[in-house]
Amino acid sequence: MWTSQAARSDLTKTCNATMKRILFILPVLALLLAGTLHSCKPSQQGTANDSIAVTADSLPLQADGVEVAPDDKWTEEYIAHWVEQVYQKVNKVWSQKEVHQEELDTAFFAKSYLELKEKVLKAQENLVEGNPFFIEYMPFSQGLRVPIKVSNIKPEILTGNIAEVTFDISDNDGEKVSMWWHLDFADNEWRIDDYKNDPDDHYGMADKMYNYIQEN
Repeated sequence: MWTSQAARSDLTKTCNATMKRILFILPVLALLLAGTLHSCKPSQQGTANDSIAVTADSLPLQADGVEVAPDDKWTEEYIAHWVEQVYQKVNKVWSQKEVHQEELDTAFFAKSYLELKEKVLKAQENLVEGNPFFIEYMPFSQGLRVPIKVSNIKPEILTGNIAEVTFDISDNDGEKVSMWWHLDFADNEWRIDDYKNDPDDHYGMADKMYNYIQEN
């Protein structure tokens, strides 16, 4: 279809003006997107040896009253290393003649989990005869003998203060357990606020404690 030179010239000017608007808007959108990524789930999952490339230097430590992880702790590599440090402490505590489980609980569990556990203990004080006691089965050791070895650590950061991690623990007897932890960032460190000794289990220990409290 034939168009006049004047019409083609007007069309070219219109296209150029549109392109200039697009080129102006794109950097603005990029800045807005970078500012929100820290509170959103990363679009690409990494391995235990990969760190999240997105930074949040412009974000305060506190956002809407929720503590978010600083950049040096907001990586999958850091979380994997933290899990290893947890089990170094577990091995040390469980190697002692007198084991103090509360030393591990207060060091690594989130406040919300510890409060649930306290409610379970109170519920058991007035337990009706015949009702079962709630059993929290050795959350860190799972009955394995120390030294416990950790392997196959796979963290996943969900938001600025929420993460999950799966891993395997094993002992020198050849026993092995697969674990899942749900993590919350608080008091400048990652904390466990739920766990499973079977990652495919539908309910975590926190869910089970909550249900026990409701039933008793």
